[in-house]
Amino acid sequence: MPNLKRTIALAAALSLIVLTSLGALSASAHQQHSPNEVIPMAGKKATQIVRISPFTSSGALKKAWKADVEPRDEDADPDDGIDCSESMSPSFALNDGTYECPPTVLGAYACWSSPKYAGQLLCLNAPGSKTLRSMAVRNLPATTRAPRTPRPLALELADGSRWNLKTGGTYPAHKDGLQGIYLCANKVCSKKRTGKDLAVLSSGGHGVNRSKPVWTVRVGEVGSYDESFPAPKRQKVKKAYFIHNGVG
Repeated sequence: MPNLKRTIALAAALSLIVLTSLGALSASAHQQHSPNEVIPMAGKKATQIVRISPFTSSGALKKAWKADVEPRDEDADPDDGIDCSESMSPSFALNDGTYECPPTVLGAYACWSSPKYAGQLLCLNAPGSKTLRSMAVRNLPATTRAPRTPRPLALELADGSRWNLKTGGTYPAHKDGLQGIYLCANKVCSKKRTGKDLAVLSSGGHGVNRSKPVWTVRVGEVGSYDESFPAPKRQKVKKAYFIHNGVG
């Protein structure tokens, strides 16, 4: 019996050593990727495309949305309102029939037209808002043509930070030519500031790498054109927001 007890005790000790070794190997495997590395996306979820679409096919506002005016009187003077004859489709539209009415000072960069709001454009206040601001307009084209490769209006990154496309004015930049295309839009990214503003950067184009199912961007500090900054860090895009025309 003493020999049997010693044998059982030895077997238990060996099992504990094996389990401890396996746990150490597993922990080591999980530490092979740094937090800033873009891991190959096999088996991973792709970037989610979010369509901002406030109207039903009949032109009525969806329940989650609000507009700041009632439907316009059909007898209103058609010459009232801002001339939107040069309207075009925004660069972040997924399909035809959405509007951007220049100049940019109007803030009419993401807008819709609805038969229930004759003579008006209803425009997004901000990418995260569910309220539309109305504008009386005239000479609005019957439709617009969406871009072949739209760029996102807003981005949500894997760390929870939100970034909105800059739609006018001077772009913050780098001495090396990089420009701030998307600006910080929530506390997650604003808390990461170290004395300089942060932005999603681009050397030209949309600033979003779409070569893999999970898109990536470069985030870094920005300032004036004659300043140099540390190299930006690559981050994964969790959600990309576009506008969509749902009116039939």
